Amino acid sequence: PEPDALALAEAILAEADFADLPYARVDLVHDATGWAVMERELVEPSLFLGYSESAPGALARAIAARLD
Repeated sequence: PEPDALALAEAILAEADFADLPYARVDLVHDATGWAVMERELVEPSLFLGYSESAPGALARAIAARLD
């Protein structure tokens, strides 16, 4: 993601006290005035685990870390 879009998404999650969630997604679109939020998603049923070989392990580590 573009650095300013990533910074905005992180700020949006932090402002809503969601910065420490193991999964969150902020969908942005750039319009004539700058970045606009399309969606803030905190639950994803599929998590797209098939798109990366390391994703299942990363998810398992994140869950284990939250349980410790």
